[in-house]
Amino acid sequence: MNSKSKFAIGVLGLAILVLSSAKNSCAAPPTDACSLLTPAQVTSVLDIPATPGHLDPADKTVCHWPFTGLAGVLNSKKGVEVKLLDANSWSMLEPAIAAGESVTGVGDNATYFGPSRLTTLVIERGNVRFEVTVSGVPLDQVKAKEKTLAKDILAKL
Repeated sequence: MNSKSKFAIGVLGLAILVLSSAKNSCAAPPTDACSLLTPAQVTSVLDIPATPGHLDPADKTVCHWPFTGLAGVLNSKKGVEVKLLDANSWSMLEPAIAAGESVTGVGDNATYFGPSRLTTLVIERGNVRFEVTVSGVPLDQVKAKEKTLAKDILAKL
C-alpha cells in the first residue's frame, strides 16, 4: 500500500471517528425523566438532601425529587418535578407558553408560565421537550432554581 492510500485511509478513519462521537441533535428524546438529574444536582438547588428521583405512579413521564406528589406541592414541601413532553403535549401547552415569560440562554425555546405559587419552566431543544417545576422555596428563587436545573438537564442531552 502506497503512502497516499495510507493517508486517505487515515483521514477517512478520523472522519468516521469524529462523526460517530458528535452528539446528534436529532437523537431520540429521553424516555426516563429520573435519569435527567442526579440527587447531587437536586440537593444543590433545594438545600436539602435528595434521594434518587421517583417516577410518578400515575404518569410515567414525570419524576419527583423527593417524591411528594401533588399533596406535597400544595403543602409547599421542597421538591423538584421534571416532566417529559411529547410533541402533542407541547402543542397543548402552546397557549400557556405564548402567554408566559420568555427565557433566554436555555434551549431553543424556554418559557416560565403558571400561577405565581407554582411557576414552571418549559424547555424545547431540537426534538426534546420537558418542564421543570421547583416547589417549596421562596418565590423570588423559583425561576433561578428551575433555570439551573434545566441547564443541568440540557448538559446531559
